[in-house]
Amino acid sequence: KTLPDNEVTVIHVDAHDRLWAATWFALSVLEPGGRIPRTIEFKGDASRCGIEITAMASATDGTLWIGNHAGELCRISQSGEIAKLYQDDGKSPLFEAATPLTIHVQASGKLLVGTNAGLWQVDPKASSSRSIARHEESIGKDLIFALSSQPDGTVWIGAEKGLYRLDPQTNAIPVLSDMLPQRTARRAVVHHARNGSHWIGSYYGLYRRRATPAKNSDLDEGLGVDSGVIKIVEDLDGGLWFASNSQGIF
Repeated sequence: KTLPDNEVTVIHVDAHDRLWAATWFALSVLEPGGRIPRTIEFKGDASRCGIEITAMASATDGTLWIGNHAGELCRISQSGEIAKLYQDDGKSPLFEAATPLTIHVQASGKLLVGTNAGLWQVDPKASSSRSIARHEESIGKDLIFALSSQPDGTVWIGAEKGLYRLDPQTNAIPVLSDMLPQRTARRAVVHHARNGSHWIGSYYGLYRRRATPAKNSDLDEGLGVDSGVIKIVEDLDGGLWFASNSQGIF
């Protein structure tokens, strides 16, 4: 047995090729070349950060961001220091009325946080919670499951209703894209692979759109997954890892 328990909620590969795995009651990390994950110990004010983790993302320097069911947003620095972001009262979780489901670290260091109540833009360096976390009204209260960026800064936003796209130049978010047939769009998650292809997981299975511009009819379907795909990550060797809601990790 290598994890504290076997019900994995989130997996993430960081810039140092470490594999992070969260279960409902713990966070573990597997170092490159390692065989046994190490469980992270949370203490003091950050003691709840490792419980019921629902989202993870990392910056290029190795800083890890984690969100949990209680609406807390926490940071593990490259040196291992753990800190939690609060509202202005110094005790309330940053997302008291929402649960983070996915996190994306932008080149500026700011975060996009998808929750069960819409999309938030987060500036960790801001002086107050009112400027730290701003709700993106154009998406409203849609459930946001996945955030994936392209080299040009475009961010694909997978949601309950389908796909949105954040334009890096205008910061505009078109309501829906035509990237998926409407039947398959529910609960879409997107990963833009380094080879230029788009991998799209949804409630109905796994799809791939190649690097060349394509329409719905150009999607590769029937890729061996007939259950919902909830997460897609890529390691430094270009290998893709998929987490499904009934077939485990593959």
